[in-house]
Amino acid sequence: MRQAGAVAARFLARRADRVLMNTYGPRTLAFSRGRGVWAWDSSGKKYLDLLGGVAVNSLGHNHPAVRRAVESQARKIIHASNLYLIEPQIALAERLVRETFADRIFFCNSGAEANEAALKLARKYFYAKGERRDQLVSFQNSFHGRTTGALALTAQEKYQKPFRPLIGVETALYNDLSDASRKITNRTAAVFVELVQGEGGMETATPTFLAGLRRICSKHGAILVYDEVQTGNARTGELYAYMHYGARLAPDLMTTAKGLAGGLPIAALLARKPFSEAFEAGDHAATFGGNFLVCAAGCAVFDILSSPAFLKMVHRRAEFLWSRLRRIETRHADKIEGLRGIGLMAGIRLKNPHSSRALRDRLHARRILAGMSGDRVLRLTPPLIISEREIEIGLRAIDEEIEKIR
Repeated sequence: MRQAGAVAARFLARRADRVLMNTYGPRTLAFSRGRGVWAWDSSGKKYLDLLGGVAVNSLGHNHPAVRRAVESQARKIIHASNLYLIEPQIALAERLVRETFADRIFFCNSGAEANEAALKLARKYFYAKGERRDQLVSFQNSFHGRTTGALALTAQEKYQKPFRPLIGVETALYNDLSDASRKITNRTAAVFVELVQGEGGMETATPTFLAGLRRICSKHGAILVYDEVQTGNARTGELYAYMHYGARLAPDLMTTAKGLAGGLPIAALLARKPFSEAFEAGDHAATFGGNFLVCAAGCAVFDILSSPAFLKMVHRRAEFLWSRLRRIETRHADKIEGLRGIGLMAGIRLKNPHSSRALRDRLHARRILAGMSGDRVLRLTPPLIISEREIEIGLRAIDEEIEKIR
């Protein structure tokens, strides 16, 4: 059976090569089913998923609440467009407004789209006021998406170079308030910042840095935007990562996506007044954004993620994960430069010349799914329902594979 499955996977890869654009590079794994934190490939091999669809499968694979919500809604109506009222969309927006700083929500399909919407909202706000605010600021090694506006905010050469010229964005150093204070001016419309740089080495914003950004933005009248595409939806042990820093450091706008509907494509732009009032009819839209199906799933997922008991469980799992990671760091101090991240969004930074890609590939060979954040950081974003036993299984393999590095 396994040999037949391997043959089927190779055949699938050949089919893909003939008809799909090569945007993801070579892919050899093909999964046929999943349950919880486990996934099975086409040959029946079982994998421990410590990547969670890159922080998307917040409740793991095939969670009954997600499945029930999708099945129930699909029997009624899936899509009708935003020309009409959509009850599950309103219900999900009500939940987000109730639990966060926001006054209004705009739904779309991906994190990049949410950041594009935030960019446009910021510019529209100042346009309506008659102010010339054409400057945007983001931070070195940031990642905000691959559409042209979001890509301009993504301050990484490897992503931008083939697609220039892009719209102008000032780049400041992350966690460096003196540099930020030079780059943010009275011409700045919006400042975009990740609380953990998911694609930039898992660097984490310090409380001092965020407090300073809030102060500088208020001084210049600039809009502060938190990109919580990856850190949101209980990933860090709080419903949104900004909550670790206290209510006074809440943003003006926030983007989120990934884990919001447990695997279905949805994203949201959250905004507080007066910025939430800037969009008018015709200013922005998303054909599939916030349709019946994804919002029904989103409501089911959000009700679980936002419950105090669930958040406490995530916090406990995160403490367990970090305690074990620190042991690995101590044992392999000659190979590990440090740990990065918050909650169940963790990175192991390897010392030069060790490669996160090589370590990830060795883990794949052991049927452990992990990711990368740059060339030297192994990224772990498991489903939030992972157990301590499953964490132990994954970290034991990581420990053993780091031991083999020469």
